[in-house]
Amino acid sequence: MRVHACSLMWGTAWERYGHLFAQTFHMWDESIDLTLVTDNSIPFFTRPKFVYLKDIPGYTHFKEQWEEHPVKVFVPDQHQWKYDAMKWVPQAVTPHYVISKSKWKDGDIFVWLDADTTFHGLIDQEWIEKVLDGHDVACLQRKPVHTEIGFYALRLNDKTRSAMKRFHDYYVNRTVFDLKEWHSAFVWDAAIDADRSITINNLNKTNDKTHVFPLSILAEKIIHNKGHRKPGGG
Repeated sequence: MRVHACSLMWGTAWERYGHLFAQTFHMWDESIDLTLVTDNSIPFFTRPKFVYLKDIPGYTHFKEQWEEHPVKVFVPDQHQWKYDAMKWVPQAVTPHYVISKSKWKDGDIFVWLDADTTFHGLIDQEWIEKVLDGHDVACLQRKPVHTEIGFYALRLNDKTRSAMKRFHDYYVNRTVFDLKEWHSAFVWDAAIDADRSITINNLNKTNDKTHVFPLSILAEKIIHNKGHRKPGGG
């Protein structure tokens, strides 16, 4: 069994906060590989395998469809992020593409990390297993609010592979527009919830519905500089 990490840096992410991710990634045990998806060359030389957004068919297909037939809703500015589908599609198509193109075995663990995370403690296979605690998925659920998906871990099997395919398909097939909200966290929940046999370790042991990351086991080793916590603000 191996652990595989994956993150996404595109646009100005490297300059704003991605470089801090890179500077602290040495806290991850050397047995854990990193796949980094980006839209340009970045000076992260230590460990990642690079994948480029333009090479992900789901992204290019959605981008072309969006440019030809954009779908927008008119809502107050503070809620526009919920419906900016073009902004969120990279987070949806990347996991399925990376998993499907890699020769990883069932039982391996896929860990998603937002690029605005930094690390301050040794992260090894044993700790990731502790986070999963024997489940198919470990994540920060905040029901009835959407899950915080700055981090999630999947034990690779037919169920979790299919869930990431559903996540991908919502955007590529444009069925995302049938959902109440179009942002990646809401759609991720829909993809996971479609299979009730998936076992989930909810890392949010509180009743909090806001920034639950620092209240969880993840805070032992990871900081999520979410939103306005990003260097220079969100």
